Amino acid sequence: MLTLLGVPLVSSVLLAPPRAGPALQSCRASAPAMRAAWPSTPLQAVQHLPLLAAPSAASYAALPILYDTWQAAAPADKLGPFLALLLTKRLTLYACALVTVYVAAMRSGDAAAGLGERLERITAEAVFPATLPEGQAEEIRVVAKQLDETPAAAQAAGLPLLFAALLASAYVRSYLAP
Repeated sequence: MLTLLGVPLVSSVLLAPPRAGPALQSCRASAPAMRAAWPSTPLQAVQHLPLLAAPSAASYAALPILYDTWQAAAPADKLGPFLALLLTKRLTLYACALVTVYVAAMRSGDAAAGLGERLERITAEAVFPATLPEGQAEEIRVVAKQLDETPAAAQAAGLPLLFAALLASAYVRSYLAP
């Protein structure tokens, strides 16, 4: 824990998830789920595809026109079309990110509380309709249980480090390996 002159700067209480008492836990266990799984129908699964494609389709139509306008402009007048081109590219990136976050939020409405449980579920979805060999399935269950038992503060600190290490290993493997 970080301290300054003996005063804790970050409390472990702030980093830990809130804990409910036994009465609230039993109430949560008996209550129906707040959200149904998404997509619950094939139509819902297909409905997000136009939403995902809209920013790319808009930029596919707009960027060539803006680029041609920028190229055709006189040297003194190139700043306006150039800024419009850059702004459109930036807005396209933001729109793609926003739509992706929206679809991910819709899919995760019924996600399990534990990180390990979520990873186990995603792994099962990734190999569907096939199944994992029993040895791998058991290993995933053990890792999932360990992740579920890991405190939230350690997960919050460890996940960015894990993703950074994976990104660095992908870079090393693709660019530095012969």
